[in-house]
Amino acid sequence: MSKISAALLFLSCAHAADLCPPPPGPPSITHGGQVRWTSFSSKPTQKHCVANQVTASGLLIEWPAAGIERADVADHLEVAVCCFRRESAQPEPLRFSGHEMIVNTHREDPKPPGKDDDDFPDLIEEDAHGRAISIRGALGDPKHPIRIDLLLRFQPVASDLRRVVSAMKLSPNIERVADQATTVARRARKLNRHPPLPETELIEPLYALAMSMFKDAIDAYTHEDVPQAMAVIPRDEELDEMNATLQKQLIDRMGQDPDQLRGYLNLIFIARCMERVGDHATNIAEDAVYAAAAEDIRHQPQTAVEDR
Repeated sequence: MSKISAALLFLSCAHAADLCPPPPGPPSITHGGQVRWTSFSSKPTQKHCVANQVTASGLLIEWPAAGIERADVADHLEVAVCCFRRESAQPEPLRFSGHEMIVNTHREDPKPPGKDDDDFPDLIEEDAHGRAISIRGALGDPKHPIRIDLLLRFQPVASDLRRVVSAMKLSPNIERVADQATTVARRARKLNRHPPLPETELIEPLYALAMSMFKDAIDAYTHEDVPQAMAVIPRDEELDEMNATLQKQLIDRMGQDPDQLRGYLNLIFIARCMERVGDHATNIAEDAVYAAAAEDIRHQPQTAVEDR
């Protein structure tokens, strides 16, 4: 599947247990009270399904064999896959918070080497229309989790989860940019009720930089362009410095011309909105890198990002 949008169905009833019913009493294993995971297989029809579940709170989980490459698990995450001819359970790594454990992971067993493809017509008929993956859980910040409950059809791959998560995080950032635009419009309406301030022109460089960051971040996400996304991130520091300098200038002008105090305050709020647009553009750029390259760069030092 080339794009997640090719076949994405949001179902309120989608659940790992619905797609792959668990056997009686599946084992649940806990590590130090931080992470609990379960892996099992089932055979609801003539074919197999597998389900892998992990429970954690605010931890970055990596369980590639279960289809979880890198996910901030706020509460729990379940991934179930159905249906295929063979399944197997192998020791596979599960990583979190600097720990690595080898856990028994159920997954599809690939076709043995040398097996004839005489059933190829059946594969087209059954697998192309019968393959599905269920993803359910809560991701991101435990205080403000992103809840997902969805079903993907037509042979999804591990990168699909990254696209789903990054798309869900993209939408709130775009919405908050719109909120900043609304705030700017309200402040501009107040400014227009009074004689124009020459200092209004000082907003233009911040506006140009913030909007270029936002446009480039969206383009990078849309085209999965990692270098373009990485180029957005260092510009956020430049925008922060421009905002700090402008605010200092406007505060100085307040003391020199107290009659225009409200006008200068409105300009300060508008500049702050520009700085926030840059923050959201940076978040989108980081999500673009995560979706395209499976790399989380949010908490890396700025020098490490610039050296890539």
